Amino acid sequence: MRLRTPIFARNFACLGSLCRENCCIGWEIDIDPETAARYLALSGALGDRLRAAIREEDGVYSFRLDEKERCPFLNDQNLCDIQCELGHEALCQICRDHPRFCGVFDDLCEKGPGLCCEAAARDMLQEEGPLLFEETEVPPLPPSPLNADEKARLSWLLPRRDALFSLLQDHTRPLSIRLQEACTYCVQAQETLDGGPLPDDGERIPDAPSYIAALLTLLSTCESLGPSWDSALQQMKDACNAKPLAPMIAELMQQTPWLSVAYEKLMVYTLFRYGLRAVFDGDFLSVWQQALLAAQTVCLLDLTTFLQNGRLTREDCIDHMGLWSRQMEYSDENLSVLQQAFWQELAFSPTYQLAFLPGCSFS
Repeated sequence: MRLRTPIFARNFACLGSLCRENCCIGWEIDIDPETAARYLALSGALGDRLRAAIREEDGVYSFRLDEKERCPFLNDQNLCDIQCELGHEALCQICRDHPRFCGVFDDLCEKGPGLCCEAAARDMLQEEGPLLFEETEVPPLPPSPLNADEKARLSWLLPRRDALFSLLQDHTRPLSIRLQEACTYCVQAQETLDGGPLPDDGERIPDAPSYIAALLTLLSTCESLGPSWDSALQQMKDACNAKPLAPMIAELMQQTPWLSVAYEKLMVYTLFRYGLRAVFDGDFLSVWQQALLAAQTVCLLDLTTFLQNGRLTREDCIDHMGLWSRQMEYSDENLSVLQQAFWQELAFSPTYQLAFLPGCSFS
């Protein structure tokens, strides 16, 4: 089996007790049946703790979080008592895998660390040059067979996604041009997949403030996964209503020119993580739209911090990518809300999204 991963993932390692956004706090932690059976049969003091901490509902096992939404086995040093006593292999499947994502498509497996993890986001932003990928041969994973139509889409999509990566990371041309050309490329690709033209969304592109207002409204309709997101969303709204946006964005980009590469990498990461879902649903265009919307949202989070503090650090941007990832990438409901908006709302048609290009100034 071929395993494809981002090169920056070579350096990935859990920060353990140093992590600022611990994945054992505030997350529902389901336990796979095999591990649950082992935990429930374990002897000794740890076995007693496990049995007291596990709940079962309709055959699904999970840990009862404490009043601070901490896993009951996260100790005062923010380390896992189960891992400390029994080792990494004793963890349940979700704890062994998180924050990694994995997709299997016949003989191809694509895997990487999710940006909800600050270590992963830091590794991605600190890696010199474009976001590149490597391929190795690994033992086969459990099969995920594709039917004939899905196989044909996979063969068609892979080279086109690679071409999109190259287009986005061509630093010989301005980012604004690359983003516009990427949009055109994805529209044409979708029309080829559909066998006909997409509905006409008109010639007029809205101004950036109007689009940003629509974006913030869309984000408000999504399920909130925590108070950090609620606070950040309100602060974005306040910042965007306080002053004219164009000069604020221009000042942000002038003082932090590395941000354009950060947004570019975020979009390539998103296209890698979700691009091949079009194998199943035939919707390649919305993956591009999701990638652009992710960068737009992180740009607004960056702008908000910049206005509050008078500066923006890489660590701030890392935090904002993590916030976006936790809010959207780990909620199928929220990803579905975005996809529905891309399909149904004119304000989020491919052309209208170009009103706000993250990392670029606008008038």
